[in-house]
Amino acid sequence: SIYGSWLNIKAQTKEEGISFAWAQIIRVAAMHRLTDIQGPIPYSLMGKGGGLVTPYDTQEDAYMAMFEDLDAAIKELVPYVAISPDDRTFKPYDLIYDGDMSKWIRLANSLKLRMAMRISFVNPTKAREYAEAALSHTYGVITSNDDNAAIDFSGTGDKNPLRWLVEDYQDVVAGADIVTYMNSYSDPRRAVYFNLPASGSEYAGLRLSAKSLLTWRNSYSLPKAKETDKLIWISASEVAFLKAEMALNGWNVGGATAKSLYEEAITLSFTQNGLTTDEAAGYY
Repeated sequence: SIYGSWLNIKAQTKEEGISFAWAQIIRVAAMHRLTDIQGPIPYSLMGKGGGLVTPYDTQEDAYMAMFEDLDAAIKELVPYVAISPDDRTFKPYDLIYDGDMSKWIRLANSLKLRMAMRISFVNPTKAREYAEAALSHTYGVITSNDDNAAIDFSGTGDKNPLRWLVEDYQDVVAGADIVTYMNSYSDPRRAVYFNLPASGSEYAGLRLSAKSLLTWRNSYSLPKAKETDKLIWISASEVAFLKAEMALNGWNVGGATAKSLYEEAITLSFTQNGLTTDEAAGYY
């Protein structure tokens, strides 16, 4: 679905302009997740040659090409936003930011930061370069829950896919890993993330890779999601955790400490989920 649309936009725009830059950010948002799962994927040669078969890139080459694509998209969008900051031409087509391209720049920088930290153990030099560039950019990264990248399904006729999974796939239950951690710390966010089991009074998760049987379903918590809940791509909380990791590495994060950024990330997660700053402070 991503590449059908992307190839069409690529052909019509001749790889130039705002529409193509926007499409490139969406492409990277999807494909960096795919390569993290799959390893080598077709990326840099996609759409070239017109054949049905596209050579694969190594994960390293795919990542480097994605960094280049994000940089090029950011470079294209910056003067557009500077000249027309209030232009919302793309609003009818934008389920995330209502056509506000300044927020798409912050999203692109945030993706760049996420990807940089994911290569920090294999290429710390490049990781630091990209991470610090994302933070020091004029538009910076996502720092407020108001700027979280999340698809709003209202009025689309579609619904949050997690809700769809829970409804249609009877073996979808909460995983033991996250539930065990959250139970151990009496995490107030449990009530936001999960329902109590139909046959129990405590949150319970099924061990990952265990065979899931319909007869067990009532014994485990189900993920809590409404049809109209937004689908998060990347949040201010995640970005703050990434910055905390930068600080641990001794990289430039503008003078903040790893501790302050870590606590900021927790607070952002709590407030994103309708909890208070006091509850966050009590937790950490």
